[in-house]
This record gives sequence, structure tokens and C-alpha cells, in this order.
Amino acid sequence: MPQPALYLCQTTSRTSLLGALAVALALGGAGLAYGEANPYYVGASQSFTHDSNLVRLADGVTLTQDQIDAGVIAKSDRIATTSLFGGIDQPFGRQRFYANAAVHYSRFSENTIYDNTGYALATGLDWSTRERISGRLRASSNQKLASFNLNETVGGSSTARIATKRNSQTTDQLSAVFRIGTVTPLTLESEVRHMQLDYSLDDFKFREFNQNSVDFRGRYRSSSQLTLGSGLRLTRGRYPLTTNKFTGRYLDLTAAWAASGLSTIKGRLSLGRTKHSRFTQKTSTRATGSLDWNWLLTGKLRMRTHLRRDTGEDSIFASDDDSAVTGVSENSRVTTTILAAGQYQATDKISLNASLSYARRSLFDSRAQSIGAQLRDGSDRTRVVRFGASYAPARSVQLSCNLSRESRSASGELSSAYSANVSRCSAQFTLGR
Repeated sequence: MPQPALYLCQTTSRTSLLGALAVALALGGAGLAYGEANPYYVGASQSFTHDSNLVRLADGVTLTQDQIDAGVIAKSDRIATTSLFGGIDQPFGRQRFYANAAVHYSRFSENTIYDNTGYALATGLDWSTRERISGRLRASSNQKLASFNLNETVGGSSTARIATKRNSQTTDQLSAVFRIGTVTPLTLESEVRHMQLDYSLDDFKFREFNQNSVDFRGRYRSSSQLTLGSGLRLTRGRYPLTTNKFTGRYLDLTAAWAASGLSTIKGRLSLGRTKHSRFTQKTSTRATGSLDWNWLLTGKLRMRTHLRRDTGEDSIFASDDDSAVTGVSENSRVTTTILAAGQYQATDKISLNASLSYARRSLFDSRAQSIGAQLRDGSDRTRVVRFGASYAPARSVQLSCNLSRESRSASGELSSAYSANVSRCSAQFTLGR
């Protein structure tokens, strides 16, 4: 019999989630505008990107005539993206409400079949009482063009790795946290969370899944520098098209150490078992976790590193903007990522940044198992090196450019080796922040 909280989340649909977001935005705009400071902001941005291997073609492979006839006419492309955004961030009493929305339109110079409109919506409420009770409500929905580096056969043919139609990827998240403590050494928390992944193309429907989780955890602050925690996490999810269901039970051990005012280290070790009803090769007992280190070396130089190991489903919602795993998919049994990033504030207006990331995926052929075909295994390793700079001539204006090099090596039939160079420049104007 399903846990009540998990069952409640299971009934959440995109319609209700977007409706909740819209209601929250309306309430925020109507009822929270009385703050002394202006809580609203609006803005616009324009970016131009050049990608030397837009569709992530394997090394040594060229476009087929069928793909060209379908509209994929160039390996490289230039993309112009126009964005409009706005939001509210309003404290009131002991609470804080925020909501933001953005819409993006991307136009491709060569492969116009990928022209698309995406969006990002988010809203949240941080609340607390006079006593030691507090909590958080959050919801978000994001839609964008699905990454081309999913690298799993689409359409039943090894040559059909490229989606020859626009494929949108939508991720929804909804969470609620209830907390007792906070200002005391011992804090107890409970969190309910719903996550959902969807694609617009029928050929990718077998990837769609939803996952719900319930966490019960506690943290103990043994000193001003060290906080230790442990918790029990229960997950339940399913792949609607393939009828595969999965459950998980994990023991989470956490620690946070403020070594100094300039250095903070956080870690998580999760021990547990994931069980799949149909994708039996993904059933496993393994350790996952994360380790993050933020270090302010000088007043101008900041470093950030993280090590993360997650199951394929969790990786989709945990990927970092600087990570090599943007666009990871559920066909990964487990994904391990390493990131090292630095930012140098050269002047009040100019900052430089650089990052190096590495990701290793252990791959699983979910399509083959869902249709009873011969199973295949594989793995790949992706590396991304990125350099960038930003210039803020005024408080409301920001200009930035970055260059990146992405390369992948692979073994097995589920992924392919490729390389790509990406350059991007953007200008952003924000009013009211």
C-alpha cells in the first residue's frame, strides 16, 4: 500500500502545477506589494551563440540524406536567443515570498526546424512562526529544447540518433518542507517532493517519468563550525509508457563544516537500494552522495568544487549549469560528476571565470528492455572546459562572453564520441533590482 504522502504527490499533473504557479504569482502581485523597497524587477536579454557541432554528431559521422531532407541541414549553427523576464521578491513579517517568470525565443540560422520558445517559472514561500517552527513551499516548471547529447537510439535505427523534429523537454518540481528547531542545536525536518520529466516528441516518450519522495531528517549543530545530520528518504516513481515502476529506500548521512569564514565544506553519503519492476538491470544497491567545497581565497578570488554521484533519475534534477551532464537522461544507471570552478573579480565592473567538469555515465538501454529486444550496456565520459568574462558598465546592465570545449569518449553502442566548440555572448538589462 503506497505511503499517503507519496500517493498525494503521484496525483500531481502539469496542469495543476502550472495552475498553482499562476495563482501564487497573482497572489504575490496583489497582496504583497506594500513593502517599503521595490520588490519587483523586469528585464530583457539578447544572446548570440555559435556551436560547431549543434546536433552532437559522432566523430567521423556526417549527416545522412534522410536527415538533410527532414531539415537538419548543417552540423554547426548560430543561435539568437531573446529573453524577457520579471519577478517579485518580497519579505513580509517573518515570511518571504518570491516568484519569477522568463520566456525565451531561440532562432537557428541553419537548422530552423529547432526554432523554439521556452520558459522558466518558479515561486516559493519561506515561512516561520514566533516559536521554532518554520517551513518552505516551492514550485517550478521549465521548458527548453532537449539536449542533443542524449545519445540513445531513437526510432529503432542506429543512424537515427538525431531528432529531426523540435523536441521540447519539460521538468516540473514541487516541494514542501516542515521544520522544527532552526535556532536550536537540534533541528528536525520533513520534506515531500514531486519531480516530473516530459518530452514533446513521441519517439522520446519512453524516457518520461515522474518521481515522488518523502524525507525525514535531523541535524545537530555540535559547534559553531560543525553540523551533522542523518535521515531516511523514500522514493516512488514510474515510467508511464513502459509501465516500469521503481522504489527506493535510502539512509542519508550529512555533514557541514565551516572551516573558517572563508571556507565551507558540505557532504552527503546515501546508502540504499533502488528497485525497478521492469528495468531489472537498473535494480541495485549502491552508495551515492555529494561533496561541495566553497572557498574564498582572497577578496577577489572565489573557488567552487563539487563531486556528485547520483542515479540516472536524480541526475536530471541535480545537474549544474557548469557541469558536463547538461541533458543527462534516465538511461544512465548512475552518473558521477566532478566540477572545479573559479571566479576572479578583477574590478568592481569586470569579473573572469573558468571551470573544468567531468562526467561519467553507466548507461542502460531502457528502450530495448521495454520492447523485449536484446539488452545492451555502455558508458561514456564527458569533459567540458569553459572560460568567460562579464562586464557591468552600470548596475542594470551586464555584458558577458564565454568559450567552451566539450568532448566525449564512449564505449558500447549507447553513446558516441564527439567534440564541440561553443562561443556565446549576451547583453542583459534589468530594471528594479
